[in-house]
Amino acid sequence: MDETDVDLHSAALAEPSTVPIFLNRPDGSPHNQQHSVLAGLAGTARCHLEAAAGSPEVVRRLCEASPDELRRGNDRFRTVRAFLEGAKTVDDVHVTERTRYRWTALYRRGQDLYGSGYIGLLPQTGKRGNRTDKLQEATKKLMIDFIGSDYESLRQKSVYASWATLKIVCQEQQLLPPSYETFRLAVHARAGRDQTTKRAGPRAAYPQEPFYWELELKTPRHGDRPFEIGHIDHTELDIELVCSVTGRNLGRPWLSLLTDAFSRRVLALIYLSIHPAIVLA
Repeated sequence: MDETDVDLHSAALAEPSTVPIFLNRPDGSPHNQQHSVLAGLAGTARCHLEAAAGSPEVVRRLCEASPDELRRGNDRFRTVRAFLEGAKTVDDVHVTERTRYRWTALYRRGQDLYGSGYIGLLPQTGKRGNRTDKLQEATKKLMIDFIGSDYESLRQKSVYASWATLKIVCQEQQLLPPSYETFRLAVHARAGRDQTTKRAGPRAAYPQEPFYWELELKTPRHGDRPFEIGHIDHTELDIELVCSVTGRNLGRPWLSLLTDAFSRRVLALIYLSIHPAIVLA
């Protein structure tokens, strides 16, 4: 890998086969966005990882693996390595013969597909289960409409109270109601400025509005009240000044104004100068 870590306080570099190699620092700070720790990898595993370091799939699988999946991958690799080196009894590797052969097949498949047998040994517990949407289309449509009309209203009902009302409506329409967790996730998926505005009004939603760094003709009025947000603009005017004494053309002047973002009133004339060197940052 590009960057690795070794805990020098607990590892003896004189015995490289026992030195744990980490993709993260032991204190948890990440390296190269690889947030998981590969503890206890050495020897053959290190060679496989270094050989496949340029593979985007290897990096992706390592980044997506949880610490528990990495620990289980480490245990599987040690078992497979012991098996390939000649430990064929259950006592030597502490798993059944069927499991040893299955892990060995996964290891070899990882070598063929990714250039790293270790990647083939990583369990993918996060992808288990049936993740298809089980809600009926009629129920899903009713739930979305109900969130917009019942939950997102000035009555400010709680998520549970709104879900309880939805259950009654579903029973009346002979539909299977969604679970509370499904309803809660649907509510939070719509969270934002629009939802806050419907429930608590525009002033409560103001902190969720985007911040405008420049004040232009099409910039919407922003701020909760006058004198809250001001924009300072320093621009070169489209006129030229002439000295009344010498008649010399002084060029185009620079004007600095403080404008209120809520009322669009000019609050102060800060500076007027013919020297562009004083342009404010």
